[in-house]
Amino acid sequence: MSNPSAGEIHRVVIEAVQESLHASGTKTPSNLDGTFGLFTSGNLDSLGFVKLLMSIEQKLGQGLDLQSIDFNNVETLDALVIQLNRVLHR
Repeated sequence: MSNPSAGEIHRVVIEAVQESLHASGTKTPSNLDGTFGLFTSGNLDSLGFVKLLMSIEQKLGQGLDLQSIDFNNVETLDALVIQLNRVLHR
């Protein structure tokens, strides 16, 4: 996916989080929206986050410049989408 739109990035992130939660045996919350806490939900740890980023890269068909991501600001789905959108549209 070349230069994905913000909507496409959002869709891919939601899909990847759902898959990550399912793989860990967690039922996907019905309120999986932009305010969903990636870490505060207790369902994602640092290794899970790395796997999530790898899944997102695969789904987008391109690598992410991880040095450009502010990892202190990826607490929610929306925050992650904003970071990824910024990195992918530099």
